[in-house]
Amino acid sequence: MERLAGDTCRPGFLAALALDGARVLGFATAWTTPTPFPADRCYPQVAAALGPGRTADLLCDGQEIDELAVHTRPRGSGWARHCSTP
Repeated sequence: MERLAGDTCRPGFLAALALDGARVLGFATAWTTPTPFPADRCYPQVAAALGPGRTADLLCDGQEIDELAVHTRPRGSGWARHCSTP
């Protein structure tokens, strides 16, 4: 919970909760990858693999998924195919 509270302050923070009635099926959190591309955590390895041009074109200012969880019940059911965002 402490880390989530800090993540909500990141630019472009988004959270999504997937429900089936009152049952939680999954959740996700994401935020905007900053420009310039970060140099901490695992970012240097990603930048080295893609190269500077592709890193900037593909990742900077894009939504970066941080957490993704799906309950075991809907896995493999095709449920996510039927989801859309407004």
